[in-house]
Amino acid sequence: FELDFTPAELKAPIDELLAVGNLLQGPGFSIPFTHLLTTVASSPDFRELVYTTIVYGKRFTSYLQRFVQRFSAVVQRYRLVVMTLDQEAYAECVRLQGTPGCVYAPTQTIMHKFMLPLVLVRLGVSVVWLDFDVFLVGPDPTPRILEHAESGPYDILVSGSFETPCICSGIYYLRAVPIVESWLLRATHWMYEHPYEHDQRTFAAFLDAGERIATFAPLPDEEIPRWDTLDAGIEFVTAAVLDGNGWLGDESQMLMFHFLNGESDGWASESSDISGNWMRIFAEGRDMLDVFFSQEAEMYTTNMSAFEHPVL
Repeated sequence: FELDFTPAELKAPIDELLAVGNLLQGPGFSIPFTHLLTTVASSPDFRELVYTTIVYGKRFTSYLQRFVQRFSAVVQRYRLVVMTLDQEAYAECVRLQGTPGCVYAPTQTIMHKFMLPLVLVRLGVSVVWLDFDVFLVGPDPTPRILEHAESGPYDILVSGSFETPCICSGIYYLRAVPIVESWLLRATHWMYEHPYEHDQRTFAAFLDAGERIATFAPLPDEEIPRWDTLDAGIEFVTAAVLDGNGWLGDESQMLMFHFLNGESDGWASESSDISGNWMRIFAEGRDMLDVFFSQEAEMYTTNMSAFEHPVL
């Protein structure tokens, strides 16, 4: 792995790090760290909780406008921070939502999926991470996420599987507290030192969520934040592209749908559909990003539930 954040930005005491220079012109700060500082300093809207995702490449970038529009229509209070891994995606992000909320990092690595939230947590900002193949069905999922987090209370929430006891890091919530910061730093450090292991398996293993990872040494015996799975049966649903996923069918309560495009993970969605039924019956062989992000414009500018819209 290559990193765009410096080691100090990831693990030095944040107060000491920011005290070495002007907030926005700190000496030696990386490009993504500087962009995050600019974003957090720009508005109170970025200082409590933000949603985050990553996009890069011509094809994915072509769907960014609809992704941002749908987010803005559904999520009523909180803002979206998009990390872009090439100049074209960054320019499109700035065009859509201005400089605050757009972060450029030149290295295309899965590590950013966890380092971006880590830096935000270090800056005191709680995070809801969304993979780019998550569709906001509506209504605003934030009240339900925060209600669930307070019910424990839980410092981490993560999407799960409908039939099997496993998690999916395609949707997760992190509370900006020290125990989450130290836990996520340990997990990302381990990922960096063991690039052969899948990031989601590592995420699960560090939560002691039942996944086994390829290691001869025990994982650090340190405190794990209180965590729970988001409701996978109705509210935070994962497509039945992979065995064990599905839902209970109450569309009026669905909040997010993770349709598992999967290309950034090295496999096409068709190849993960063991029976072929999902793509043949439900997607009619179409590209899933196209199904969800290339409908008529009204679909993305209204806050009505997708199930109330005739297209979906």
